Amino acid sequence: MINKLKYIILFALTLGQVSGQIQSQDEWIAEQMSRMSVREKIGQLFVIRANSTDDEKQQLSVENLIRNYAIGGICFFQGKASKQIELIQKYQLLSKIPLMISMDAEFGPAMRLKQDALPFPKQLTLGAIDDNQMIFDMGKEVARQLRCVGVHMNYAPCVDIYVNPKNPVINDRSFGSDRYVVTEKALAYMEGMQAGGILNCLKHFPGHGDTEVDSHLDLPLVSHDRRHMDSLELYPYRILMNSKPDAVMVGHIQLPALDTQANRATSLSHKVVSEILKDEYHFEGLVITDALEMKGVAKHFVSGELELEALKAGNDILLLSENVPVAIDRIEQAINSGEISIEDINLKLIKILRAKWKLQLYKPILPSVENISTEINAPEAKALRDKIYRKSITLIKDDFQQVPIRDLKQKTLFIAVGVDEEPMFLTRCRKYLPKSRMLFSKTPSSLKISDLELAKFDHIIISIHKTNYKFETNYGLSDENIQFVKSVCKSNKVSLVIFGNPHVADFFRMLLLKFCAMKKTLSVRI
Repeated sequence: MINKLKYIILFALTLGQVSGQIQSQDEWIAEQMSRMSVREKIGQLFVIRANSTDDEKQQLSVENLIRNYAIGGICFFQGKASKQIELIQKYQLLSKIPLMISMDAEFGPAMRLKQDALPFPKQLTLGAIDDNQMIFDMGKEVARQLRCVGVHMNYAPCVDIYVNPKNPVINDRSFGSDRYVVTEKALAYMEGMQAGGILNCLKHFPGHGDTEVDSHLDLPLVSHDRRHMDSLELYPYRILMNSKPDAVMVGHIQLPALDTQANRATSLSHKVVSEILKDEYHFEGLVITDALEMKGVAKHFVSGELELEALKAGNDILLLSENVPVAIDRIEQAINSGEISIEDINLKLIKILRAKWKLQLYKPILPSVENISTEINAPEAKALRDKIYRKSITLIKDDFQQVPIRDLKQKTLFIAVGVDEEPMFLTRCRKYLPKSRMLFSKTPSSLKISDLELAKFDHIIISIHKTNYKFETNYGLSDENIQFVKSVCKSNKVSLVIFGNPHVADFFRMLLLKFCAMKKTLSVRI
């Protein structure tokens, strides 16, 4: 408790708030800017990477960027909640201007703090439920949990429309392939986080859902024309602008229909960032680059030039620069030479400081480590998570009205594919169908169709487990597994249950008229 009070008092002194004088937003912003040098103003535009697993050398590097380069924020990744809070306390004390702490936590802090929090459903799961109030509630709960670990901004929701199953980076991060569903789910999640007191961030403008290259590795090319983009990828942004999102993250994709410059990512395009997002869509919130360490942009521009191009394009925040000192030097040089004006830097800085004021970072409040695990994992959070999973179960087709199972005395054959031990699904079903036979196999080579005596059973239920989102590997299904399921499905009394990627149903599209299929986007005990 003494250490906690010490941190709070020192933080208050650092921010000059102990006098009790109440300032307006404009007064506070003016005071902060009056104290900054040009280099410090530039530094405020940077958000750097940190992990709570960082060793002493890595922590010293972060401290150096705070002390000597006045960086404006930190994005935390992997680690433990208690250690993250301790580092936030330390780093905030070192900063003249309060740091804005962010995370890429699309389904909650468990995305990064895996040992400390229960994961909420991913966005593709949310796209399968009808009750948007539940998504709002999840957004609000995610915000509460993030505030517990000292986070002010979540880089979510993802509003990319998942129309390409070959996409290596979006897949279950999207709400789905329907532009209306994506828009309404994103709105609910966004407003839930706002109600919970953290900043949201729509991504990846102008749309990363129809790419086949991972922008972490190279620059994806999207060949759609503007008319197509307006009708699909850009639709959610155009509608959601009316609800005043806090921020928009611009993705690293090459889109010649919007900017014809070679190797020019949309994140570095003045036409995309300034002319479309800010001017045409009238967006006045924070504009954030996707991570500048990603090869989609880092392969084509050296440090310094990359960050300068991002600012020229119209971005306000430079996320995860590979070399902050070099970038600040180059931007300062550009100001001195007239390539970019100090007035432009000031306007970006004002937007950032307004966000910090909105978050009440002018107040001497720091997160507490005390009872953090209990605080994050409140019983209400688990109850909400389980409720969402139950609501996400989707009946695709049931031409023979096999669901629900009404005759519990019928002879049922259960076959679980892709597992080497009995899954919970079979265990639970056995309780209700005592005359059932249960089989499971990671590979069906041991299960011969002729030995299964399919004709003896009133109902056959095949469950597919442990799928993934890699198109090139058939979503984790071997050719043998696919052929086995198709062979069994020649019977008219087969139901298919998919645990995982709903695109698995595509392999059995011709059979869907003959059997019932249910999809669930993430395995959970039910």
